[in-house]
Amino acid sequence: MLGIAQQLGLSIENARLHQQAQEREKLLGDLLHQAVGAQEAERQRIARELHDAIGQSLTAIALGLRGTEAILDKDPSVAAGHIGELRSFSTNALDELRQIIADLRPSQLDDLGLVAALQWYVREFEKRYPLQIHFTVEGSPIRLPAEYETVLFRIAQEALTNVAKHANASHATVKLEIYPTQVCISVWDNGRGFDREQVLQSPHTGWGLLGVQERTALLGGEYEIDSAIGRGTHIQVRVPLMRETEDVQDSIIPS
Repeated sequence: MLGIAQQLGLSIENARLHQQAQEREKLLGDLLHQAVGAQEAERQRIARELHDAIGQSLTAIALGLRGTEAILDKDPSVAAGHIGELRSFSTNALDELRQIIADLRPSQLDDLGLVAALQWYVREFEKRYPLQIHFTVEGSPIRLPAEYETVLFRIAQEALTNVAKHANASHATVKLEIYPTQVCISVWDNGRGFDREQVLQSPHTGWGLLGVQERTALLGGEYEIDSAIGRGTHIQVRVPLMRETEDVQDSIIPS
């Protein structure tokens, strides 16, 4: 009887371990799918920005050069005026390209940390959009693991982009809370809002919410959204800290 009991116990333990292995394999598969989805969404965003900004500017420059070439011998003074305009176009295109590069990976994120990077991004965002943004920090502004800082920065970036492109808001608030066991980032706006259930159930919302959800899942976090037509939107992401953070104060850019 003892041998049978031991054999039965071993079988149960093996079954339990097999189930755990399957669950871990499924979790890894889900995380991989989410990571790939987030990467593809980022590539699509970059492609759109390059097409809308740089692509259009370069097309205008190419057409302008063609027209200038056609009148260069006939009317040099007019051609000279066109060249001046094209110089301005090329300068603007270069500025736009620099902005896209900075948005992709701001040096502040690596050198100074998440707080400084968000502070810089909010200031730059206000220059590009008619939106006033209030940024606050609660808790300890310490350096987080690199993967946390990157994902949380992207979440804030995506949320603010949603506000600028879809919310028709005049004010927004970004709040970062860093505590020993949890990091929370919230974005509010006073825009037009939307029907939460309808947007979340649609596979093509256009609000970029899927990217926020997928990035949150990569860190094992929780995502909440509160919105209604006519009363703005509140997005909140809570992420558990799974390991010790660095005992180094984050840098804050002076106002």
